[in-house]
Amino acid sequence: MDEAAQQVRELIDQVGPHHYDVIPVGDDLVIVEFTTVLGLPSDVELAKLENHRDGTWTLHVRSPDNEWEFFFDVAARQPLEVILAELRDDPSGYFWG
Repeated sequence: MDEAAQQVRELIDQVGPHHYDVIPVGDDLVIVEFTTVLGLPSDVELAKLENHRDGTWTLHVRSPDNEWEFFFDVAARQPLEVILAELRDDPSGYFWG
């Protein structure tokens, strides 16, 4: 798990000048953006990487109802490298704009 979190942190470092971090939540990893809303500090959960403990992961995003939902651009239960490639390339512009 520590190695997966480190790989996600390295990817975040490549994204740019924004303030992001990876927060372990149980066996999962949550990518959080630290920002300012109306002059107040805020954090926004951008993505959750669900760990299936068999070497596969599923990428989730927040729904309009603020619930985690499956990210439609990546099939469920993928190797971490597939999830990292989606996050790095962000072809839909969902994560990094």
